[in-house]
Amino acid sequence: MMIITHMKHPGSNEHHTPKRQSLFDVLSVGRSVQIYLPATLIYRAMSFFRGIILAWLLARQTGQYGLLTIALQAINILAPLVSLGLPEAITRYVPSFQQKKTLRSFLRLSARLTMAITLIATLGLMFFSHPLGRLLFAGKEVDPAQISPLAYSTLVAIFAIIAYFVVIAILKGLRMFGALAVMELVHGTLFLIFSLAAVIVKGPQAQWVIWSYSLAMILPTIVWGLAIMRRTPDEQEPEETFYRPLIRQLVGFGFWAAIAGIIWQSWQLYALWHLTRVSDALNSDIFAAARLIGQLLLIVGAALSSVVIPNICVIWEKGDRPGAATLHDFYTKLMTMGLIFLGLILILFREPMARVFPNQLNAISGILPVVLLFYQYCAILGFLAIRFIVIEKMRLMLWPWLAGLIGNVLLSVVLVPQTNALAGAAHAATGSTWGALIISLLLMRAEKQNISLGLFVLFVFPAILLLPILPAAAMFAGLVIWSLWGTTIFNPTQKELIFRKLLRRD
Repeated sequence: MMIITHMKHPGSNEHHTPKRQSLFDVLSVGRSVQIYLPATLIYRAMSFFRGIILAWLLARQTGQYGLLTIALQAINILAPLVSLGLPEAITRYVPSFQQKKTLRSFLRLSARLTMAITLIATLGLMFFSHPLGRLLFAGKEVDPAQISPLAYSTLVAIFAIIAYFVVIAILKGLRMFGALAVMELVHGTLFLIFSLAAVIVKGPQAQWVIWSYSLAMILPTIVWGLAIMRRTPDEQEPEETFYRPLIRQLVGFGFWAAIAGIIWQSWQLYALWHLTRVSDALNSDIFAAARLIGQLLLIVGAALSSVVIPNICVIWEKGDRPGAATLHDFYTKLMTMGLIFLGLILILFREPMARVFPNQLNAISGILPVVLLFYQYCAILGFLAIRFIVIEKMRLMLWPWLAGLIGNVLLSVVLVPQTNALAGAAHAATGSTWGALIISLLLMRAEKQNISLGLFVLFVFPAILLLPILPAAAMFAGLVIWSLWGTTIFNPTQKELIFRKLLRRD
């Protein structure tokens, strides 16, 4: 049973003693999911709670909630560019330098390089804060006096989030998902407290939320960063020739990760940005609120991806390439089915969830299934991209994300100016995912990365989120039965792994 053997590799033998209890333990895939996924859901619940309260508080100035969403998305767009994608490279190469016994030197050089580049780039962007702010935040009902302060706070937050991401990247690469879970929960708690206090004390403006966001990232970054430095084992200094090739390797990987990341985040933002430009501020707020709910699917998918990537990289670095591909196939299937189920739950309770927002945002429930389908496919695409990360060809991620962005732009031009601009924006975003999915699959085949029949079948099933809840639930039940009793979705070895690994604790 080859796949069961491979599941024992990551963090279950040489690095992990089951009886040891430490926040910085190296964990297996199963144990990481048991700890990190619930922590992510708690973090998301805090974010959802914070988003609802902020929607009420910022509603005193119409359009501020939409501006906040654009600012947060702009941070995610610009952060990969400012950092050259180096945090992504850190996560990918930690397993490699663990094998080479030069981890401490790698972490020291990569962290310093990332923050030096980030500082220089952030200071450079400060000179263009006003035109950048007009590009991002100008709209029909936006006070021009608020644009520059919001842009300035956004740039400071970019520096803070990159420092935060460096520590996160190291924890992911080291598979210390217990420490990572606690760090993210601390950040979420601080952001909740700081953001609500800022809006109540300073006023209902998006810029005060962004300032609190920066502070909530800097504090845990300092504490966890110092803890990692103390726990990284000492080693002999590598030869002088170690540094220059390493910088080229990091920048080469990170550059393409940055470009792909910028396009990915621009794709996520475009429909809302376009809606803000051509429609009224209320529609912008409604769409932003629907995204707040729909992003749960992407966040859960990203949490699972964070656990899977370093474990697959460990197997890859040990030379077991077929084993790494087999595990990727297995976890992509599990993730897709799990997120379809979660999407159905969210649709079932969409009316009660819509009522917790201000009354003027109750149109959320009408567009939520379409928004959920968009994030379902984004999560699938993120999981498929793990193959490109493992084979160190980040440039391949550029093309599917670019296809998604171009599709979103074209569909928004066609659909959003119509009478129902809100629904048009939702359908434009969702329709754009199909081009990205097709390009991803073609690139995987071009790189001789196998795609199982079960994956092809599962890629069609998320469309049931657009059906009425009863037939959709019946079809999902049929999918589960087919998966457990047939061999099309999961092969016999994968089904045995489900029962042996996922239905009991490691």
